[in-house]
Amino acid sequence: RQLLSHSAGLSYGLFEPGSVMGEACIAAKVLSPLATLAQMVDTLGTLPLAFHPGTGWEYSVATDVLARLVEVASGERFDAYLQTHLCQPLGLQDTGFVVRPEDQHRLASYYLGADLLQPLLPGLTNVDATQPYPGAYLQAVPRLSGGGGLVTSLPDMVALMRSLLPGGH
Repeated sequence: RQLLSHSAGLSYGLFEPGSVMGEACIAAKVLSPLATLAQMVDTLGTLPLAFHPGTGWEYSVATDVLARLVEVASGERFDAYLQTHLCQPLGLQDTGFVVRPEDQHRLASYYLGADLLQPLLPGLTNVDATQPYPGAYLQAVPRLSGGGGLVTSLPDMVALMRSLLPGGH
C-alpha cells in the first residue's frame, strides 16, 4: 500500500536539490537507465529513506520498486510480463519500452518546463536529445521503469481506458 501511494519513504532525488536525500540518489545513480530494476532496488537498499514509511508522501521510485516486485513474483522481466498480461490481451500494438524503427517518426517531442520545481512558469524547451536520457525509447536499455518507461499511441491508450470502464476486459 505504501509503494502504491508513494508513502514508503522513497524519493526520486529530483525534487529536493541539494538535500541529503537528493544528493544520495544522484550520487548512487538511482535513475540511471543503464541499471536493471534489480540493481536499482539493491542500490535503494543502501540509501536512507526520506521519511519513515507511512508518515509522509513523496512522488518517488516506488512504482519502479513495484515493477521489480512484478518481476520477482512472476519470474518474468517486466516488459515480458506487460506484453503477456496487458498488451496482448488488450490488443495494444504500439505500447512498449522501445519504439520500433519504422514508427520512430511518430514519437512525440519531449519538452521540459522552465523550472521543474515550478511547473506553471512559462517557457518550454525541446529536450528530445537529452531527456529523459539520450536515445530514450529509440533503443533498448536495461531499466524497465515502472514509473515512466512505456510509450504508446492514442489508439492503444483508448483501448486501455476502455478496458478499465465497467464491463471492460
